[in-house]
Order: sequence, then structure tokens, then C-alpha cells
Amino acid sequence: MKVVCGSFWGQRGPVEGVAADPIYLDVSVAPGVRNTQDEIRKAISDLRQGTFVR
Repeated sequence: MKVVCGSFWGQRGPVEGVAADPIYLDVSVAPGVRNTQDEIRKAISDLRQGTFVR
């Protein structure tokens, strides 16, 4: 995952000076890994709860 704008898990993205306080993440997932709708929802839930395995 790359932080493009804002900060996430202590990492800051290179885009700054935006009027709002957006968070923009670029997430890449290897083919065949968590790619059904349910698996993606679970991954997002895990990410938000801090239980997503890095």
C-alpha cells in the first residue's frame, strides 16, 4: 500500500497543501488473494480495525 495523500499508520504521502484533509491510498493486491466481494469487504474491515496483516 502506498499513501498518496494524507497520513495512514504513521506514513505521510507526498501530496501536501490540499485545502481539505483527504486520505488517498493506492492498494495493490496480488492476483488470487482476497479478490471476491466478501474477501475485499473483510480486508477493508480488517484494515479499519488495525487487524489487517501487513
